[in-house]
Amino acid sequence: MKILRLAAENIKRLSVVEIEPDGALVQITGKNGQGKTSVLDSIWWALAGTDPIQAQPIRSGEISAKIEVDLGDEQAELLVTRRFTAKGSTLKVAAADGAIYPSPQTMIDKLFGKLTFDPLAFMAMKPRDQFNELSGFVPDVDFAELARQEAGDVEARRDINRDAKAKATVIDGMIVPAEPPKGPVDTEALGEKLADAHQAAAVKQTWRDDCSRARDDIARVQENLEAAQKRITAFKTALDKLSDNEPPDPVNTAEIQERIRQASAINEAWWRVEEHSKLTGEHAALVEQSEAITERMNKRAAAKEAAIVAAELPVEGLGLGDGVVLYDGVPLDQASDAAQLMISTSIAAALNPDLRVIRIRSGSLLDADNLQALADFATEKDFQIWIERVADAGGVGFVMEDGHLAGVEPKPKEEKAAPNHTSKKGGGTNQRTKKAAPPKEEELF
Repeated sequence: MKILRLAAENIKRLSVVEIEPDGALVQITGKNGQGKTSVLDSIWWALAGTDPIQAQPIRSGEISAKIEVDLGDEQAELLVTRRFTAKGSTLKVAAADGAIYPSPQTMIDKLFGKLTFDPLAFMAMKPRDQFNELSGFVPDVDFAELARQEAGDVEARRDINRDAKAKATVIDGMIVPAEPPKGPVDTEALGEKLADAHQAAAVKQTWRDDCSRARDDIARVQENLEAAQKRITAFKTALDKLSDNEPPDPVNTAEIQERIRQASAINEAWWRVEEHSKLTGEHAALVEQSEAITERMNKRAAAKEAAIVAAELPVEGLGLGDGVVLYDGVPLDQASDAAQLMISTSIAAALNPDLRVIRIRSGSLLDADNLQALADFATEKDFQIWIERVADAGGVGFVMEDGHLAGVEPKPKEEKAAPNHTSKKGGGTNQRTKKAAPPKEEELF
C-alpha cells in the first residue's frame, strides 16, 4: 500500500498543497524555509498518531487545518483524514466504499511501524537498541540467553584464572631440592629418644649425687667410728645396693639433636616437593577448566556467527556483533552519513512491508550517485520514498515555494472552489482523478 494522493491545508508553513506522486522516488525540493519539511510532517502526522504532532501544527493566522492521505494498492484503498482545531486533532479512516473504521489509529498502526516510516529513527537508536531491533532477523538465536551465558563464563573464567595465577606465583616462589627425599623422617620418635637420653642422664646424675652423699656420710661417721659403726655398716649396705644397680652411661644427646636437625631439613624439603606437586596439579586443573570454558565460548560464538551469516539481513555487509550492529565489520555509527541513510532505509523497508512508504528528511546528505541508488532501491523493492532535499534551482521533483507548490498559487479563501487537480513536479504536471468525498464521521483522540 502506497500514497496515491497527499493534500494538506494550513499545516505549519503550508497554505494549500496537493500532490499525486509519480514514481518510486518522490522528491520534495526547494530553498530552506519554503515548506519542504511541512510536507513530510503532514504524512507523518496523518498516519503516526498524535505523539509526533508539534505544539502548533496549524499555520499562523489560521484556526483549522486538514491533512488527507489516499492510500491504496491492487487490493484496497483508504482515505485517511486528520483535522486540526484549537482543541486538538481528529482522525477518520474510510474505505473506498465509504465504510468508516471504528478504531482508525489501530487500523493504521497495523500497516506500518515507525522505523519503516522514518528510517533515521533507527540511526538515532542506541547501539544496543539497534542490535535488539535487527536480532529479529535471526529467529533461532536467543541473544539475551547467549549474552547471559557469555557473562557467566567470562566471570567464571576470570575467577579460575585468578586462582591459577595465585597458585603459579606460590609455585614460582618455592625452592625445591634437585634430589627430593624419599619421604619424611619420624621426628617424634627421635624426640622420644632425646627425652629418654635426658632422663638417663638425670638418673646417672642422681646416682652420682647419691654416691657422693654416701661417701660424705662415711667420712663423717669415721670421725667417731666406734659410735657410728652400726651406721657405717648400714650405709655400706646401702652403698653396696647402689653399686649393684649402677645405671648405664648416658647417650650422646648432641648426636640425637643433629639427627633431629637433619630430619627437620629433610621433612621441610619433602613437604615442599609434596606442596609443589599438589599446587602444580591444581594449577593444571584450573588451566584445563579455563581452556574448556574458552572452547565453549568459542563454539557458542561460532554458532551465533553461523546463525547470523545464515540469516537474511536486509543489507549486504550488515552483521551483529557483541550488542552492536556492524557494517563491513565495524560499528554502524562509524559509517558515513550517506551510508547510514541508505542502510537505515533498507532496514526500514525490511521491517514492515505493508505500508510501502518511507520518509527521509535528510536527503541533502546524498550525492547524485547515492540518490540514484536510493531510487533504484525503491523501484526494485516496490517502495515509495518521500525525500526532502534543498535545491536552489527549481525543476527537480515537487518544488516548494512559500508554503505551496511552485507555480500553483493558492486561491483566496473567498474564491476557493473545486481543488486544483494539477501539481507541479519537475517543471511538468501530474494529473489525478478526483475522488469521491469520504463520510464525515470522525474519531477524537
